[in-house]
Amino acid sequence: MSQRLGGLVAIVTETRAGIGRATALRFADEGASVVCLDADGAEAEEAARQVAEAGGAATASRAVVANAADAATAVDLAVERYGRLDVLCNNTSMLVQGTVEETDETRWDEIFAVNVKSVFQMTKSALPALRRSGGGVVVSLASSLALIGFPGLAAYSATKGAVRMLTKCLAIDHAADAVRVNCICHGGIDDPLLQSLFDSTPDPDGALAAFLERVPTGRLASVEDMANAALYLALPESAGTTGSELVVDGGQTAW
Repeated sequence: MSQRLGGLVAIVTETRAGIGRATALRFADEGASVVCLDADGAEAEEAARQVAEAGGAATASRAVVANAADAATAVDLAVERYGRLDVLCNNTSMLVQGTVEETDETRWDEIFAVNVKSVFQMTKSALPALRRSGGGVVVSLASSLALIGFPGLAAYSATKGAVRMLTKCLAIDHAADAVRVNCICHGGIDDPLLQSLFDSTPDPDGALAAFLERVPTGRLASVEDMANAALYLALPESAGTTGSELVVDGGQTAW
């Protein structure tokens, strides 16, 4: 275990699986103390247990992070348990399929709450603690679909575009506080969220093959790829990077 994040404290959201779980483990492997959050408290506890088994320090809390009270409680927990907060990783995300005409208002509001309001609430709650630590880092999960259009994912793409632009505004507003804010624009990831999209088609294997034809590297990214991207943005080595999107999409948006 190296210590590139030694002495730092990170909050990681949606640690039930996928990117959130991988990021919590990666940060702990680099010496950070990690607060694992999830709407499913048992999953948050499992993430913290895995971190501890790997030799890291972690605590868990159930949190619906689009809720202001839950977001504030999570930040208070980090500060009470570890004395400070240095990094916030906003990973909470959901997928809604359909064109605008096919998306009802309830689903539209739901995905904006999960994908965008969660970033707003968690970041708003975290900023005072980050300032007290002398500055810090916010990393949010956007998507390559914040950069390009894609058929049948109108609501999802709109939320990720919102996360991207919120990132830029936060970076400008809080540069004087030594708080850096960036997002990751990922492409296809080998995780349950994307698999659900393929599974909804008549030919899931064919849908995957067609998708990969547009990815120059010819493969889906792993959740570990995403965790490593988040790690880079959290490290002092990225001190000159704020208000940016780190694109990790296998070259998909390079066409």
